[in-house]
Amino acid sequence: MANTADNQSDDSDSDFDQSLVDMREAQPLTPGSSTVVISRTAFDKRPQWILAVCASFGGVAMGAALGWSSPALPGIQKSMIVTENEISWISSLINVGAALGGPSGALSMDWIGRRGSIIVWALPATIAWMFLAYATDVWYLYVGRCLLGFCAGATCVFVPAIIGESSRPEIRGTLGACFQLAVTIGVLFSYTFGMVLSWKSLANLCQTLPVMTAILMFFMPESPVYLIESGNEGAAQQALQWLRGPHYNVIPELASLRRTVATVADPFQHADARDPQSPRTSWLPSRAMVLPLLVSLGLMLNQQFCGINAVLFYTEDIFQSAGSTVKPALATVIVGITMVAATLVGTLLMDLAGRRILLMLSNGFMAVALAGMGIFFYLKSTAPDLTDESFKWLPIASLCLFISAFSIGVGPIPWLITGEIFPPHTKKVATSIATAVNWSMSFVVTKMFLGLVDAMGSEGVFGLFAGLSVLGFVFTYFFVPETKGKSLEEIEEYFIGRSSDSSIQYRSLRND
Repeated sequence: MANTADNQSDDSDSDFDQSLVDMREAQPLTPGSSTVVISRTAFDKRPQWILAVCASFGGVAMGAALGWSSPALPGIQKSMIVTENEISWISSLINVGAALGGPSGALSMDWIGRRGSIIVWALPATIAWMFLAYATDVWYLYVGRCLLGFCAGATCVFVPAIIGESSRPEIRGTLGACFQLAVTIGVLFSYTFGMVLSWKSLANLCQTLPVMTAILMFFMPESPVYLIESGNEGAAQQALQWLRGPHYNVIPELASLRRTVATVADPFQHADARDPQSPRTSWLPSRAMVLPLLVSLGLMLNQQFCGINAVLFYTEDIFQSAGSTVKPALATVIVGITMVAATLVGTLLMDLAGRRILLMLSNGFMAVALAGMGIFFYLKSTAPDLTDESFKWLPIASLCLFISAFSIGVGPIPWLITGEIFPPHTKKVATSIATAVNWSMSFVVTKMFLGLVDAMGSEGVFGLFAGLSVLGFVFTYFFVPETKGKSLEEIEEYFIGRSSDSSIQYRSLRND
């Protein structure tokens, strides 16, 4: 009987959609009217942009934490007695905290919602900055960096979630990329103010960022998907109406979100919840979780094994080792500006070019840039007279190309796709795993970077990162689907692969 009722509900949703098409020319709802018949194309983009910008401000706070170590480390070495090993821990402990923060953030966004989590987690982030601002020995720095990472890992879970669940497919890519753009702005924030402030004053300034994020999100609505999951469909409709504008009929989209939430109520249920004939193997993870998780993990590994965080954490050291004539602090600002500009370009292209093509271009150009860095350091070790005059431009040019290439694809897209491809009830488990893997690998790369340089030389390390970027290109070509312009329901259908035209869906998601 329940299945019959579900089928009748689906039929009624289809009838409603058809009636909406038949009446597109009708007038918008006016005060006192009893009907709402509005064109589906009449949604207002501005509220979605407002939500995305406010939520992404958490990315600014996260980026400031990532960028803080580069300008701060020279000052820390002057004001404290610290060893090289302690310096590496100060840089890399943020990744340890983030690996733990991802699963905690996933639990939090299920308990108190996406919006509520962003607001609540501003408190521990502020406390973390206080540990850094008032540090008297290295253990204060360890605690502050680890706690900052804990908050950063959680931010990577619930910010992409609320943006992905609140945005229309037509602009979801662009809005989702705002998170990575915000992270780069935060990195530039630390680089720029780190030139004129002491490391403690910079930490004091950064305290304001999570507080501002909480204030902005206080005025934003909760994710409609979370509200439906919580059984509060009235609030979900109100939130969706705010996001789409007052003159948009949200009923069909609300029905689609309801179906998406209901499709896989258990992430470890192998069967399709709407097909009573489908096989059930309850102890196996479902296709709706496993296949998207493999794609997400591949992209996360691609993001970290290109060496981005090692480059960011040790930007000044790289320029000093290269013998560049540019002051190291200024070099980091140049890198930060390049990152922001390139990420902005990638954000604008996200819903035009698509995710796959940007990922492949990104990996290709990163490989070229990293190879350029490797060549420079090889020549520096074998023919120092040649590099002293003729190739001083190469490390800066290669690093800027690397940052630009990373920022248009491999930087923003893994988080964007992770926010798109998981059904709501698998999102908690899957994003926890993906986030933990991402930050764990970031810790490994950052902690081992200087050791690898000692063992392989700078040219060997950059050559290794170049080869891994080529592998990222291959992985994207064969395994990453195109999600541009697809609704969350369509993406879920593709990964479940249950319908008779699944091959058509596959080609569509690969090639659109």
